[in-house]
Amino acid sequence: MPASHDNDKVFSASATPNLIWVHEDALRLEHPVFDAAGEEARAVFIWDEADLKRRGHSFNKLVFIYECLQDMGVTIEKGETSAVLRKLMASHQALFFAKTFNPELRSLITPLEGEITMIEVAPERLGDVEITPEMARFFRFWNKAKKSILKASTDA
Repeated sequence: MPASHDNDKVFSASATPNLIWVHEDALRLEHPVFDAAGEEARAVFIWDEADLKRRGHSFNKLVFIYECLQDMGVTIEKGETSAVLRKLMASHQALFFAKTFNPELRSLITPLEGEITMIEVAPERLGDVEITPEMARFFRFWNKAKKSILKASTDA
């Protein structure tokens, strides 16, 4: 089971930088995972053809993901996710990744549990709504969260 992280920098004084696995639930540089991993961390997205095909992403979604990664300046590696991460971790201290409720994304790194140090970083909360796996789709989340989020933005 990956360690949870409270968004303070850890492992940043190491001789080997940390690795950030960027996945499609965290396509923004403002995600706390980038601060948590430290300035020297290398961010990588694994373009896993088999996984993307299995999940049925449309061409437009693939273009969106690619363009986000280009805007972010993230390295894109091609291959099977856990195999590529295992190889990259030979020269990195810890693997940081953004918390996701998506079981398909989580299953991509399950084979690495116990082999490497994995730090899961939660995003900042938008409101007073606890995100649950059944709210993984945006509109399910929005229907529960909009009152709390809109109230918080008018209070600011």
